Amino acid sequence: MAPHSRSVWQRELRILTTLATPLVLSQVGMLMMGIVDIYMVGKLGPDALGAIALGHIWSFGSMVVMMGIVMGIDPIITQAHGAGDGEASGLALQRSVVLSGILALPLGVIWWFAEPGLLFLGQDPDLTHEGAKYCRTLIFSIPPFLIFVAMRHYLQGRERTIAPLVTVLIANIFN
Repeated sequence: MAPHSRSVWQRELRILTTLATPLVLSQVGMLMMGIVDIYMVGKLGPDALGAIALGHIWSFGSMVVMMGIVMGIDPIITQAHGAGDGEASGLALQRSVVLSGILALPLGVIWWFAEPGLLFLGQDPDLTHEGAKYCRTLIFSIPPFLIFVAMRHYLQGRERTIAPLVTVLIANIFN
């Protein structure tokens, strides 16, 4: 490997590591919120833990679809940022925030009707009832979470990865 190409490779690796490390840590922070919830509920016994697990599977399984739709802004923002088109980046963010609000409505309905859905899938009625209450409690968190996803992807597309990490760290403290 030529000395010049090695220095380019090292520089690129350093840039990538600088951008990726906060993203990895913020993802770990998001997982930690779930671990703390499990720890707190686990003290209530296996039935409470089972109910929360059912509710979490229902809510997260449906949230993943909506998150994927919102994450569609990633290439748009990255391309606009690379082209130096801040207006296009801002427009993509604006549209993804509006889209987050729109997607929150059907997702809220899905979470509201978690109980019949889980019963249809053959889950234990007692656990399902409590798990569905958990889902209904979380409904108001849908819009802020989807907007957080949009903002996180906007910021990482603009090479600003520390703010989402700080947000997740603060959320973990309050959790």
